[in-house]
Amino acid sequence: MKKFIITIIAVYSIVFEGCSLPKNGIKQFEEKNDAIQIAIKNFSANCKLYKRGTVFSVAVYSLKDYKDLVVVRIGKNRRKLLLKSDVAVGSKTKLPSRYFEKDGRLFFWWDNDYALSQEALAVFQKYGLLERENDHEGEMLLIDTDDSQKAAHYYFCKDNFVKYKRVITNIGIGYYTPPHPKCGVDK
Repeated sequence: MKKFIITIIAVYSIVFEGCSLPKNGIKQFEEKNDAIQIAIKNFSANCKLYKRGTVFSVAVYSLKDYKDLVVVRIGKNRRKLLLKSDVAVGSKTKLPSRYFEKDGRLFFWWDNDYALSQEALAVFQKYGLLERENDHEGEMLLIDTDDSQKAAHYYFCKDNFVKYKRVITNIGIGYYTPPHPKCGVDK
């Protein structure tokens, strides 16, 4: 029990020390959002990729062969968000609903449990991310992809987010053998 309480305090201090929560908030601690907050803090403080971009997309993965890991990917955003006519404030899954701003940089991610807010739309507009559907009527919106672009992959122990390993790579998650932090219980 003592180790559990110490772990909770350590995660809390890492998440909140010098790194506030997104303006649109997190109602309660959620596994993926705790991992995202820790990854963003490490990325902004210790990763050279942070200085190479202004807008970063964030994604969370669970690997079926590594059920004890939570993986967070942070990479420079290279696409626009298509604002279709059926997207409305309060909707879920059509556009990213979570974001975090730090030092004039934006991190955003999809959260199927959190509805899109007017504030999020305004932030996406501020960073020039939104393209309206009627601006591209009859044409496909091209997504700029560049496989040479590196991203940071964070491999977190599912039961202890203080334990993680970071990989900087241009290889997609699932296409290389991931590092495995020592997730066992400390004795």
